[in-house]
Amino acid sequence: MQKRINIQQNFVSDLRDSIQSAIQALSVANASARQQQARTSSERPGIGLSLT
Repeated sequence: MQKRINIQQNFVSDLRDSIQSAIQALSVANASARQQQARTSSERPGIGLSLT
């Protein structure tokens, strides 16, 4: 019984670690995408106005 509890605890902590690293990777990707967006919009000012 104790062994099964340990296995479950290990599984949960592994799951938590992988979720945290996935969130970290997502936030890094989100930040770089935001930087890319800011860079492209500053390179081409008024592109939204030219469409209207």
